[in-house]
Amino acid sequence: MQATRSCVLLACGFAAGCGGGSDNNLTGGVDSAVAEDTGSTDAGSNGDTGAAQDSGAPDSGPMPRTDASSPPPDGGATGFVQARGTSLVLAGQPFRFLGLNRYPLAGGPQAASCTLSTNATTYASLLYSTLSGMSGLGATVARFWAFQNYAGPSGTDYTEFDQVVATAKKYGIRLIFTLENEWTACSQPSTGQKDAAWYQGGYKSPYGNYPLSMPAYVMGLVAHFKNEPQILMWQLMNEAESTDPTALRQFAIDLATQIKAVDSNHLVNVGTLACGQNGTTGFDYQTLHADPHIDLLEAHDYGHDSTAMPSCITTDFQVANTLNKPFFIGEAGISITTTTMPTRATEMDAKIKAAASAPFPGWAMWAYGTGQYDVYYPGDSDPLVQVLQTDSRLF
Repeated sequence: MQATRSCVLLACGFAAGCGGGSDNNLTGGVDSAVAEDTGSTDAGSNGDTGAAQDSGAPDSGPMPRTDASSPPPDGGATGFVQARGTSLVLAGQPFRFLGLNRYPLAGGPQAASCTLSTNATTYASLLYSTLSGMSGLGATVARFWAFQNYAGPSGTDYTEFDQVVATAKKYGIRLIFTLENEWTACSQPSTGQKDAAWYQGGYKSPYGNYPLSMPAYVMGLVAHFKNEPQILMWQLMNEAESTDPTALRQFAIDLATQIKAVDSNHLVNVGTLACGQNGTTGFDYQTLHADPHIDLLEAHDYGHDSTAMPSCITTDFQVANTLNKPFFIGEAGISITTTTMPTRATEMDAKIKAAASAPFPGWAMWAYGTGQYDVYYPGDSDPLVQVLQTDSRLF
């Protein structure tokens, strides 16, 4: 999520993902890193101005497990998910998923969850609690931020990424690694979104206070995990957009080509909010994803609460069909500040059913936690819990 949906949600999963909002970390306290509205207006292809910005209410997050020292039996993945036409397949069989976003899976218990943990025991407990809860809701995929900010001062410390992967194996959850953010939350530069100059070549050098360029960071991470089947895909960006569509396209082709040269196992996705954002509309959306190194397309669903299948999502799905590539919803969010929990549950149920029947290979909600867009398990009385548990069987 992110931006001004008024803001928008940063893909992440917080209002940052949900756009520019401020979802908080796993242990509580406002996430100041994502509280500001950093993005551009999401007009949407049908003129919808988008969902309201996250208010920044504290998100206490799931409680640590008391039995973290005794994890469940290993449910680790075998084989790599591949794209075949408009479908995803695993070992020759259709692969579909209901997923959840939790942006700070690789973050520690600090206030912002944008850096590495300082307490390994607490971090391990939080990971078990979070991924156990996601599994309890029926999720088989988790989308999270894997920005350079989470790789330590060197940009090459993959300790907590390793822990995320190892814990996800215990619950049979595959992972979407989102590698960089369009917006400022948990990323660089600390002000403003990625501008045209960044896509035109700024990403090829270290930026902000990062020690590595984006290609150097990404290729190190990819080389480290290239043989790990628990990873579903590499997602280049959270909600990429640009006033220079050509530069955005060349950026995506450049990184996707480099990734595929090292890692032929994993899917690669650009990572787009789409639905009318700069450089990702109509013909631009199609040409952005036409390169053979880019395997599947994504869009986010905000600001269309009562519409099961928004027209802009339908349009983007048709582009994917034209390209003969899979299409999935990486974030779908409805804030309980603008409706009631029962109404939200009904509206989400309709969205999930519409995605399953379209059919989309995957659909992911924004987000897991206790913020205004969120749901958690166990202990949450929100009727959306039952909806997710039931509707996960549709995928």
